[in-house]
Amino acid sequence: MKRKILITIMCLAVSLSAAGCGAAGGENSASETAAASAVSSVTESSLSAVSSSSGSESLADRILAAPVKDGKFKIADAITLGNYKKLNLTKTVQKVTEDDITSYIEGQMTPEEVTDKEAAAALGDTVDIAYEGKIDGKAFDGGSSDSYDLTLGSGSFIEGFEDGVVGMKKGETKDLNLRFPDDYFSADLAGKDVVFTVTVNAIKRTPELSDEWVKDYTNGSVSTVADYKKSVEKSLTQQNEESAESALQGDAWNQVQEASVYHFLPKEYVDNGEKTFEDNVKAEAEKYGLSLDEYIEQSGMDQDTYNKQKEQNGRYAAASELLLKALVKAEKLSENSRDYKDELQKAADLYGVSSKDLISKNGKDNVYNYVMTKVVLDRIIGYADVKEND
Repeated sequence: MKRKILITIMCLAVSLSAAGCGAAGGENSASETAAASAVSSVTESSLSAVSSSSGSESLADRILAAPVKDGKFKIADAITLGNYKKLNLTKTVQKVTEDDITSYIEGQMTPEEVTDKEAAAALGDTVDIAYEGKIDGKAFDGGSSDSYDLTLGSGSFIEGFEDGVVGMKKGETKDLNLRFPDDYFSADLAGKDVVFTVTVNAIKRTPELSDEWVKDYTNGSVSTVADYKKSVEKSLTQQNEESAESALQGDAWNQVQEASVYHFLPKEYVDNGEKTFEDNVKAEAEKYGLSLDEYIEQSGMDQDTYNKQKEQNGRYAAASELLLKALVKAEKLSENSRDYKDELQKAADLYGVSSKDLISKNGKDNVYNYVMTKVVLDRIIGYADVKEND
Protein backbone atom coordinates (compact mmCIF):
# COMPACT_ATOMS: atom_id res chain seq x y z
CA MET A 1 0.00 0.00 0.00
CA LYS A 2 2.79 2.44 0.87
CA ARG A 3 4.43 2.03 -2.54
CA LYS A 4 1.20 2.93 -4.33
CA ILE A 5 0.69 5.98 -2.13
CA LEU A 6 4.19 7.16 -2.87
CA ILE A 7 3.65 6.90 -6.58
CA THR A 8 0.30 8.66 -6.41
CA ILE A 9 1.82 11.61 -4.57
CA MET A 10 4.47 11.88 -7.23
CA CYS A 11 1.72 12.21 -9.82
CA LEU A 12 0.12 15.14 -8.03
CA ALA A 13 2.72 17.36 -9.67
CA VAL A 14 1.68 16.36 -13.17
CA SER A 15 -0.93 19.07 -13.67
CA LEU A 16 1.53 21.67 -12.38
CA SER A 17 4.96 20.62 -13.58
CA ALA A 18 3.46 18.38 -16.27
CA ALA A 19 6.62 16.34 -16.31
CA GLY A 20 4.55 13.20 -16.26
CA CYS A 21 4.91 10.15 -14.09
CA GLY A 22 7.12 8.01 -16.25
CA ALA A 23 6.58 5.27 -18.78
CA ALA A 24 4.78 2.03 -18.21
CA GLY A 25 6.99 -0.73 -16.94
CA GLY A 26 6.65 -4.29 -15.68
CA GLU A 27 4.23 -5.61 -13.11
CA ASN A 28 6.35 -4.37 -10.23
CA SER A 29 7.39 -1.14 -11.88
CA ALA A 30 6.68 2.06 -10.00
CA SER A 31 6.33 3.93 -13.26
CA GLU A 32 3.52 1.67 -14.46
CA THR A 33 1.32 2.55 -11.52
CA ALA A 34 2.28 6.17 -11.90
CA ALA A 35 1.36 6.17 -15.57
CA ALA A 36 -2.10 4.84 -14.81
CA SER A 37 -2.58 7.44 -12.07
CA ALA A 38 -1.44 10.25 -14.34
CA VAL A 39 -3.96 9.67 -17.15
CA SER A 40 -6.68 11.83 -15.67
CA SER A 41 -4.15 14.38 -14.37
CA VAL A 42 -2.61 14.96 -17.80
CA THR A 43 -5.78 14.78 -19.85
CA GLU A 44 -8.14 16.60 -17.48
CA SER A 45 -6.34 18.80 -14.94
CA SER A 46 -3.90 20.27 -17.42
CA LEU A 47 -6.52 20.71 -20.09
CA SER A 48 -8.97 22.46 -17.79
CA ALA A 49 -6.24 24.67 -16.35
CA VAL A 50 -5.00 26.02 -19.66
CA SER A 51 -8.49 26.34 -21.12
CA SER A 52 -9.88 28.53 -18.35
CA SER A 53 -8.05 31.70 -19.35
CA SER A 54 -9.91 34.82 -20.27
CA GLY A 55 -9.18 37.23 -23.09
CA SER A 56 -9.27 37.05 -26.84
CA GLU A 57 -6.53 34.47 -26.97
CA SER A 58 -6.53 31.86 -24.23
CA LEU A 59 -3.46 30.30 -22.72
CA ALA A 60 -4.41 27.07 -24.48
CA ASP A 61 -4.46 28.88 -27.82
CA ARG A 62 -1.03 30.35 -27.16
CA ILE A 63 0.45 27.01 -26.15
CA LEU A 64 -0.98 25.26 -29.19
CA ALA A 65 0.25 28.03 -31.49
CA ALA A 66 3.78 28.25 -30.08
CA PRO A 67 6.48 27.02 -32.49
CA VAL A 68 8.43 23.90 -31.55
CA LYS A 69 12.20 24.12 -31.84
CA ASP A 70 14.82 21.39 -31.72
CA GLY A 71 18.34 21.56 -30.34
CA LYS A 72 19.92 23.37 -27.44
CA PHE A 73 18.26 26.48 -26.08
CA LYS A 74 18.29 29.00 -23.25
CA ILE A 75 15.31 29.12 -20.89
CA ALA A 76 15.11 32.91 -21.23
CA ASP A 77 14.84 32.60 -25.03
CA ALA A 78 11.96 30.11 -24.80
CA ILE A 79 9.83 31.82 -22.16
CA THR A 80 9.38 35.26 -20.66
CA LEU A 81 8.41 34.56 -17.10
CA GLY A 82 5.28 36.33 -15.94
CA ASN A 83 4.79 38.01 -12.58
CA TYR A 84 5.02 35.50 -9.80
CA LYS A 85 5.44 37.85 -6.89
CA LYS A 86 2.71 39.65 -4.99
CA LEU A 87 -0.14 37.64 -6.53
CA ASN A 88 -3.61 38.15 -5.09
CA LEU A 89 -4.80 34.78 -3.85
CA THR A 90 -7.73 33.53 -1.82
CA LYS A 91 -7.70 30.41 0.31
CA THR A 92 -11.12 29.03 1.16
CA VAL A 93 -11.41 26.23 3.69
CA GLN A 94 -14.84 24.63 3.80
CA LYS A 95 -16.25 24.17 7.30
CA VAL A 96 -17.18 20.65 8.32
CA THR A 97 -20.92 20.37 9.03
CA GLU A 98 -22.95 17.83 10.95
CA ASP A 99 -24.29 16.58 7.61
CA ASP A 100 -20.71 16.02 6.42
CA ILE A 101 -19.93 13.95 9.50
CA THR A 102 -23.16 11.97 9.20
CA SER A 103 -22.63 11.28 5.50
CA TYR A 104 -19.08 10.09 6.10
CA ILE A 105 -20.10 7.73 8.89
CA GLU A 106 -22.99 6.35 6.85
CA GLY A 107 -20.51 5.61 4.09
CA GLN A 108 -18.44 3.50 6.47
CA MET A 109 -21.39 1.46 7.71
CA THR A 110 -21.61 -1.59 5.44
CA PRO A 111 -25.03 -3.24 5.30
CA GLU A 112 -25.15 -6.50 7.28
CA GLU A 113 -27.35 -9.50 6.60
CA VAL A 114 -30.48 -9.58 8.73
CA THR A 115 -30.74 -12.87 10.65
CA ASP A 116 -34.32 -12.43 11.87
CA LYS A 117 -36.41 -14.71 9.64
CA GLU A 118 -39.49 -12.56 10.23
CA ALA A 119 -37.79 -9.34 9.15
CA ALA A 120 -39.42 -7.64 6.17
CA ALA A 121 -37.51 -5.68 3.54
CA ALA A 122 -37.83 -1.93 3.97
CA LEU A 123 -36.83 1.15 2.00
CA GLY A 124 -33.09 1.70 2.42
CA ASP A 125 -32.37 -2.02 2.77
CA THR A 126 -30.20 -3.83 0.25
CA VAL A 127 -31.85 -7.06 -0.86
CA ASP A 128 -30.21 -9.93 -2.67
CA ILE A 129 -32.90 -11.06 -5.10
CA ALA A 130 -33.45 -13.62 -7.82
CA TYR A 131 -35.86 -12.51 -10.50
CA GLU A 132 -37.19 -13.49 -13.90
CA GLY A 133 -39.16 -11.20 -16.18
CA LYS A 134 -41.67 -12.48 -18.74
CA ILE A 135 -43.64 -10.74 -21.46
CA ASP A 136 -46.64 -12.71 -22.76
CA GLY A 137 -45.33 -15.66 -20.78
CA LYS A 138 -41.88 -15.61 -22.39
CA ALA A 139 -38.60 -14.65 -20.73
CA PHE A 140 -36.57 -11.92 -22.44
CA ASP A 141 -32.86 -11.16 -22.65
CA GLY A 142 -31.51 -9.23 -19.70
CA GLY A 143 -34.64 -9.73 -17.64
CA SER A 144 -33.42 -12.29 -15.12
CA SER A 145 -30.75 -12.91 -12.49
CA ASP A 146 -30.07 -15.53 -9.82
CA SER A 147 -28.51 -13.01 -7.47
CA TYR A 148 -28.70 -9.22 -7.65
CA ASP A 149 -28.10 -6.67 -4.89
CA LEU A 150 -30.81 -4.01 -5.06
CA THR A 151 -31.05 -1.06 -2.70
CA LEU A 152 -34.74 -0.39 -2.18
CA GLY A 153 -35.58 3.20 -2.96
CA SER A 154 -32.65 3.71 -5.33
CA GLY A 155 -34.87 3.81 -8.41
CA SER A 156 -32.64 1.28 -10.17
CA PHE A 157 -35.55 -0.74 -11.56
CA ILE A 158 -38.74 0.28 -13.35
CA GLU A 159 -41.51 1.96 -11.39
CA GLY A 160 -43.29 -0.40 -9.02
CA PHE A 161 -40.55 -3.04 -8.82
CA GLU A 162 -38.83 -1.82 -5.67
CA ASP A 163 -42.10 -0.89 -3.97
CA GLY A 164 -43.29 -4.43 -4.71
CA VAL A 165 -40.27 -5.93 -2.93
CA VAL A 166 -40.81 -3.79 0.17
CA GLY A 167 -42.41 -5.97 2.85
CA MET A 168 -41.12 -9.28 1.46
CA LYS A 169 -39.25 -11.67 3.75
CA LYS A 170 -36.20 -13.84 3.12
CA GLY A 171 -37.19 -16.87 1.02
CA GLU A 172 -40.48 -15.33 -0.10
CA THR A 173 -41.45 -15.38 -3.80
CA LYS A 174 -43.81 -12.91 -5.38
CA ASP A 175 -45.09 -11.97 -8.85
CA LEU A 176 -44.95 -8.28 -9.72
CA ASN A 177 -47.29 -7.19 -12.53
CA LEU A 178 -45.70 -4.11 -14.01
CA ARG A 179 -45.35 -2.12 -17.20
CA PHE A 180 -42.24 -0.77 -18.91
CA PRO A 181 -42.29 3.02 -19.45
CA ASP A 182 -43.29 4.19 -22.91
CA ASP A 183 -39.94 5.96 -23.21
CA TYR A 184 -37.90 2.95 -22.02
CA PHE A 185 -34.46 2.87 -23.65
CA SER A 186 -35.15 -0.53 -25.27
CA ALA A 187 -37.73 -0.14 -28.01
CA ASP A 188 -38.51 -3.88 -27.79
CA LEU A 189 -39.68 -3.48 -24.19
CA ALA A 190 -41.07 0.07 -24.14
CA GLY A 191 -44.71 0.25 -23.10
CA LYS A 192 -45.13 -3.52 -22.65
CA ASP A 193 -46.69 -5.34 -19.71
CA VAL A 194 -44.27 -7.55 -17.79
CA VAL A 195 -44.46 -10.02 -14.92
CA PHE A 196 -41.39 -10.26 -12.69
CA THR A 197 -41.18 -13.32 -10.43
CA VAL A 198 -39.01 -12.21 -7.52
CA THR A 199 -37.46 -14.23 -4.69
CA VAL A 200 -35.67 -12.58 -1.78
CA ASN A 201 -32.42 -14.44 -1.10
CA ALA A 202 -31.27 -12.17 1.72
CA ILE A 203 -31.95 -8.83 3.37
CA LYS A 204 -29.04 -6.58 4.26
CA ARG A 205 -29.49 -3.59 6.53
CA THR A 206 -27.19 -0.80 7.68
CA PRO A 207 -26.56 -1.22 11.41
CA GLU A 208 -27.51 1.48 13.88
CA LEU A 209 -24.76 3.82 14.99
CA SER A 210 -23.89 2.78 18.52
CA ASP A 211 -20.96 2.57 20.91
CA GLU A 212 -20.79 -1.14 20.17
CA TRP A 213 -20.54 -0.55 16.43
CA VAL A 214 -17.87 2.13 16.95
CA LYS A 215 -15.74 -0.17 19.11
CA ASP A 216 -16.01 -2.97 16.57
CA TYR A 217 -15.34 -0.74 13.54
CA THR A 218 -12.32 0.99 15.10
CA ASN A 219 -10.94 -2.21 16.66
CA GLY A 220 -11.37 -0.68 20.07
CA SER A 221 -9.36 2.48 19.39
CA VAL A 222 -12.51 4.57 19.90
CA SER A 223 -15.16 3.70 22.47
CA THR A 224 -18.11 6.02 21.99
CA VAL A 225 -20.18 7.55 19.20
CA ALA A 226 -19.36 11.04 20.47
CA ASP A 227 -15.61 10.41 20.35
CA TYR A 228 -15.89 8.81 16.91
CA LYS A 229 -17.74 11.86 15.57
CA LYS A 230 -14.98 14.09 16.94
CA SER A 231 -12.31 12.00 15.21
CA VAL A 232 -14.27 12.13 11.94
CA GLU A 233 -14.66 15.90 12.25
CA LYS A 234 -10.91 16.26 12.81
CA SER A 235 -10.13 14.07 9.79
CA LEU A 236 -12.58 15.90 7.51
CA THR A 237 -11.25 19.26 8.67
CA GLN A 238 -7.75 18.18 7.72
CA GLN A 239 -8.98 17.00 4.32
CA ASN A 240 -10.70 20.34 3.71
CA GLU A 241 -7.52 22.17 4.70
CA GLU A 242 -5.49 20.06 2.27
CA SER A 243 -8.04 20.63 -0.50
CA ALA A 244 -7.95 24.37 0.09
CA GLU A 245 -4.16 24.38 -0.01
CA SER A 246 -4.18 22.37 -3.23
CA ALA A 247 -6.66 24.79 -4.80
CA LEU A 248 -4.52 27.73 -3.66
CA GLN A 249 -1.43 26.20 -5.26
CA GLY A 250 -3.32 25.52 -8.48
CA ASP A 251 -4.58 29.11 -8.63
CA ALA A 252 -1.08 30.46 -8.02
CA TRP A 253 0.41 28.29 -10.75
CA ASN A 254 -2.31 29.19 -13.25
CA GLN A 255 -1.87 32.93 -12.63
CA VAL A 256 1.86 32.72 -13.26
CA GLN A 257 1.42 30.59 -16.34
CA GLU A 258 -1.23 32.92 -17.72
CA ALA A 259 1.08 35.89 -17.27
CA SER A 260 4.02 34.19 -19.00
CA VAL A 261 4.84 34.35 -22.70
CA TYR A 262 5.95 31.23 -24.58
CA HIS A 263 8.22 32.11 -27.49
CA PHE A 264 8.72 28.47 -28.44
CA LEU A 265 8.47 24.99 -26.93
CA PRO A 266 11.54 22.74 -26.81
CA LYS A 267 11.00 19.70 -29.00
CA GLU A 268 12.58 17.47 -26.38
CA TYR A 269 9.96 18.56 -23.83
CA VAL A 270 7.11 18.06 -26.30
CA ASP A 271 8.37 14.61 -27.28
CA ASN A 272 8.63 13.61 -23.61
CA GLY A 273 5.09 14.84 -22.99
CA GLU A 274 3.74 12.89 -25.95
CA LYS A 275 5.57 9.77 -24.82
CA THR A 276 4.14 10.08 -21.32
CA PHE A 277 0.64 10.49 -22.77
CA GLU A 278 1.02 7.43 -24.98
CA ASP A 279 2.51 5.37 -22.15
CA ASN A 280 -0.47 6.31 -19.99
CA VAL A 281 -2.94 5.24 -22.67
CA LYS A 282 -1.07 1.98 -23.25
CA ALA A 283 -1.17 1.27 -19.51
CA GLU A 284 -4.93 1.81 -19.51
CA ALA A 285 -5.31 -0.43 -22.56
CA GLU A 286 -3.31 -3.20 -20.87
CA LYS A 287 -5.76 -3.18 -17.96
CA TYR A 288 -8.41 -4.42 -20.38
CA GLY A 289 -6.14 -6.73 -22.32
CA LEU A 290 -6.25 -4.49 -25.38
CA SER A 291 -3.63 -3.22 -27.76
CA LEU A 292 -3.22 0.53 -28.20
CA ASP A 293 -5.09 0.47 -31.53
CA GLU A 294 -7.93 -1.59 -30.06
CA TYR A 295 -8.21 0.76 -27.10
CA ILE A 296 -8.32 3.83 -29.35
CA GLU A 297 -11.06 2.25 -31.45
CA GLN A 298 -13.15 1.19 -28.44
CA SER A 299 -12.79 4.67 -26.95
CA GLY A 300 -14.66 6.04 -29.96
CA MET A 301 -11.65 7.83 -31.42
CA ASP A 302 -10.02 7.55 -34.80
CA GLN A 303 -6.24 7.71 -35.20
CA ASP A 304 -6.27 11.38 -36.21
CA THR A 305 -8.21 12.36 -33.08
CA TYR A 306 -5.86 10.34 -30.89
CA ASN A 307 -2.79 11.89 -32.52
CA LYS A 308 -4.22 15.37 -31.97
CA GLN A 309 -4.81 14.66 -28.28
CA LYS A 310 -1.29 13.30 -27.94
CA GLU A 311 0.18 16.39 -29.60
CA GLN A 312 -1.87 18.73 -27.42
CA ASN A 313 -0.87 16.98 -24.21
CA GLY A 314 2.75 16.99 -25.32
CA ARG A 315 2.58 20.75 -25.75
CA TYR A 316 0.85 21.34 -22.42
CA ALA A 317 3.43 19.17 -20.66
CA ALA A 318 6.25 21.04 -22.36
CA ALA A 319 4.80 24.42 -21.41
CA SER A 320 4.48 23.46 -17.76
CA GLU A 321 7.95 21.95 -17.59
CA LEU A 322 9.38 25.06 -19.20
CA LEU A 323 7.60 27.26 -16.67
CA LEU A 324 8.92 25.20 -13.77
CA LYS A 325 12.49 25.50 -15.02
CA ALA A 326 12.08 29.25 -15.53
CA LEU A 327 10.87 29.64 -11.94
CA VAL A 328 13.68 27.46 -10.62
CA LYS A 329 16.20 29.63 -12.44
CA ALA A 330 14.58 32.89 -11.30
CA GLU A 331 14.68 31.75 -7.69
CA LYS A 332 18.20 30.33 -8.07
CA LEU A 333 17.14 26.92 -6.82
CA SER A 334 18.77 23.53 -7.28
CA GLU A 335 18.86 20.07 -5.76
CA ASN A 336 21.51 21.43 -3.41
CA SER A 337 19.23 24.22 -2.18
CA ARG A 338 18.26 23.97 1.48
CA ASP A 339 14.56 24.36 0.60
CA TYR A 340 14.80 21.46 -1.83
CA LYS A 341 16.58 19.19 0.62
CA ASP A 342 14.09 20.01 3.37
CA GLU A 343 11.09 19.35 1.11
CA LEU A 344 12.62 16.09 -0.11
CA GLN A 345 13.08 14.95 3.47
CA LYS A 346 9.49 15.90 4.31
CA ALA A 347 8.22 13.74 1.46
CA ALA A 348 10.39 10.83 2.56
CA ASP A 349 9.38 11.18 6.23
CA LEU A 350 5.72 11.36 5.30
CA TYR A 351 5.84 7.85 3.86
CA GLY A 352 8.35 6.35 6.23
CA VAL A 353 11.19 5.82 3.76
CA SER A 354 14.59 7.36 3.19
CA SER A 355 14.99 9.96 0.46
CA LYS A 356 17.18 7.45 -1.38
CA ASP A 357 14.38 4.85 -1.33
CA LEU A 358 11.86 7.48 -2.37
CA ILE A 359 13.91 8.22 -5.48
CA SER A 360 14.63 4.55 -6.13
CA LYS A 361 10.95 3.59 -6.03
CA ASN A 362 9.59 6.51 -8.01
CA GLY A 363 12.39 7.69 -10.28
CA LYS A 364 14.74 10.65 -9.91
CA ASP A 365 12.92 12.88 -12.42
CA ASN A 366 9.50 12.21 -10.86
CA VAL A 367 10.74 13.02 -7.37
CA TYR A 368 12.62 16.10 -8.57
CA ASN A 369 9.61 17.54 -10.36
CA TYR A 370 7.28 16.87 -7.43
CA VAL A 371 9.63 18.28 -4.80
CA MET A 372 10.77 21.26 -6.84
CA THR A 373 7.19 22.14 -7.74
CA LYS A 374 6.36 22.18 -4.02
CA VAL A 375 9.37 24.39 -3.32
CA VAL A 376 8.51 26.82 -6.12
CA LEU A 377 4.87 27.03 -5.08
CA ASP A 378 5.84 27.70 -1.48
CA ARG A 379 7.99 30.58 -2.72
CA ILE A 380 5.21 31.99 -4.91
CA ILE A 381 2.59 31.77 -2.16
CA GLY A 382 5.07 33.21 0.34
CA TYR A 383 5.39 36.29 -1.87
CA ALA A 384 1.62 36.56 -2.43
CA ASP A 385 -1.12 38.50 -0.69
CA VAL A 386 -3.27 35.61 0.53
CA LYS A 387 -6.78 36.25 1.80
CA GLU A 388 -8.30 33.44 3.85
CA ASN A 389 -12.04 32.77 3.74
CA ASP A 390 -14.04 30.28 5.79
